[in-house]
Amino acid sequence: MSVTDTPLNSTAAYHQAVAVIAQASAAYYTTGKSPLDDTAFDQLRDQVTAWEKQHPQDVSPNSPTGKVADGAVAPGTVPHTVPMQSLSKVNTPAKLLAWEASVQRRLGGPVTGGFTVDVKLDGAPVAARYDNGRLVQLVGRRDGRRGEDWSHAIGTIVDLPVQLDQPLTFEVRGEVVFTHKQFARANDLRIANGAEVFANARNATAGTLQARNRDYTLEMTFFGFQAVELPGGEVFSQSTHAELMRWVAAAGVQTTGATPPKLHVVSTIAEAQKQVEAIAELRPNLPFNIDGVIIRANSLAEQDAAGIGSRHPHHSVAYKLPVLPPSRGEASFVIAA
Repeated sequence: MSVTDTPLNSTAAYHQAVAVIAQASAAYYTTGKSPLDDTAFDQLRDQVTAWEKQHPQDVSPNSPTGKVADGAVAPGTVPHTVPMQSLSKVNTPAKLLAWEASVQRRLGGPVTGGFTVDVKLDGAPVAARYDNGRLVQLVGRRDGRRGEDWSHAIGTIVDLPVQLDQPLTFEVRGEVVFTHKQFARANDLRIANGAEVFANARNATAGTLQARNRDYTLEMTFFGFQAVELPGGEVFSQSTHAELMRWVAAAGVQTTGATPPKLHVVSTIAEAQKQVEAIAELRPNLPFNIDGVIIRANSLAEQDAAGIGSRHPHHSVAYKLPVLPPSRGEASFVIAA
């Protein structure tokens, strides 16, 4: 089916849209390839959500709404320490203000600890677990409760060290990406080995993390965006997200603070909006792909008070940016008919 801005106008169109989302999500979370780009997928998902609000009695049991990973995959083999959720999305200043208002309602007052603003990298989310300073496990997000065991990729990801200088036990969550240079080298290496070239860097990342027993290794890069306590491990004493990310970086793991846009702490949502616009200006010249900007309540106490929902945390949001034309050897996907 074609994806447009036109609302769904029948039960048949709704069920077809649900089926297309299921097919696209299953492809992305299993093979790393999807017939829909981010904009088309988000448009279709918004149409399904709007239709379900108007027809609650006819919601399909296969509906993706309310499900992490859109219910595309069965539970994996590794349980997450705490749910590894995706973020809710906004794409306009008005929607960002509405998100702030929702956080204020949950807090019972204004956000007093400010916000952090950093890039939303366009790769594959990974939880990396350190035990006494050694990287012992990599876990994909998958359905948010359990994830794929990608530990076979340990040692192949830049800035995710196998051994830290200190015997720390904790989990860092972040994004694995191909930089533009790494993506070009990866396709050169695949051609040299008689393999099909990757269409784009994001899907290549997911596919590479899943791959086993290749005769060659493709280098990728890690940027951390969250830290989680593990049983018997470090007890975080930091009071803000920014402080916790500085601790992770000091431990030896690269974070989004090391990206060219850096991680910014701002006092108001208006300042956050300005940072979104500044990052959007930098986007064409970044060494990797991003598809948005992440805004979080900086205070960890306010994050806890805002809480999490069944699918998304309430204290953070992704500000999605328009899809850019393919770059650096990438090919765009054609929406399936």
